Amino acid sequence: MFINQLGTYQVKNMNVYIEPLIDELLKLWAGITMYDISRPIGQKQFQFHGILAWTIHDAPGLTHFCGM
Repeated sequence: MFINQLGTYQVKNMNVYIEPLIDELLKLWAGITMYDISRPIGQKQFQFHGILAWTIHDAPGLTHFCGM
C-alpha cells in the first residue's frame, strides 16, 4: 500500500485480494457438500451451489480495480 496525495491508503496490487475470492466463487459454482441437521437421517447431505449475484462499489475503486 502507499499513501496518495489525499492521505488515504491505496492498494498497489488488487490481485492479492481478488484471487482468494475468485477461488472461493469457483468452488461454490462447482458445488460443495453441505449437511442439514433438520433433514431426516440419511438425507442430511446435499450439494450446495453459490454465485455472486451483484456487488456495490464506488466509481474511483472500480476504475482502480479495472486498471484504468
